Amino acid sequence: APLVNGSGRRFGHVEPPDSHMLLYAALGAVVLFFCVTTSPQAVARLLLHLAVWLPYHCGRHVASFLAPSFFWKSVQGEVVVLTGGAGGIGKLIATKFAAAGATLVLLEGGAGG
Repeated sequence: APLVNGSGRRFGHVEPPDSHMLLYAALGAVVLFFCVTTSPQAVARLLLHLAVWLPYHCGRHVASFLAPSFFWKSVQGEVVVLTGGAGGIGKLIATKFAAAGATLVLLEGGAGG
């Protein structure tokens, strides 16, 4: 059964490494700017926050790859109620859920309500 996360992406979808490197480079630039322009107490709070946040984020990312059943749910045979499924992002999400084997109930508000 295909495994999908809340965004409808299938398990095994991996972003290019460049996107992660750009994220970390941007984070480093922000931290450097912050360190230069603010007080030492604010810098200490930021570094403490990053010391807690980064290991959690990285660990969760690795764990979701190694043990997907703890982080991803199979929607095969499940009923998914989706609003706004007639077009745009809703249509894309509906397509992804249908491809994953879900039974869809699409609700659309339209002009008549």
